[in-house]
Amino acid sequence: MAEFSLEIKMDNAAFADDPGGEVARILRDIADKVTRGDGFTIGEATGTPIRDVNGNRVGTWFADLEDLESGQ
Repeated sequence: MAEFSLEIKMDNAAFADDPGGEVARILRDIADKVTRGDGFTIGEATGTPIRDVNGNRVGTWFADLEDLESGQ
């Protein structure tokens, strides 16, 4: 099954003043990586770390393309 998953934990200082802005910044960064094909796997969804503006790990995302080409 092909799957895209994203999880962001917003309980640190980077989200305090402008949580929407920080989430948008993170989503733009991930969108750029997806456009380039970075972080895509086939059959192993280990997750790529998500970092806030301060460099702290705040979540993971992955795009597992297993079975995508076979149409399953």
